[in-house]
Amino acid sequence: MTETNEKELYQIIWLIRRLFRALAQQSSENLEDYGISVADRAVMEFLYHQKTVGS
Repeated sequence: MTETNEKELYQIIWLIRRLFRALAQQSSENLEDYGISVADRAVMEFLYHQKTVGS
């Protein structure tokens, strides 16, 4: 891999990480009204998926 490719790849990864953080923050803010955390929502999503797949 060339140095230019490595720099471009690093920039892409950096942007994806920033996007992930922004989405996580927005999710957290949206869930505040419901009194649940992002972690709570993740558990509920996991359990719901288990229920639908296990049926």
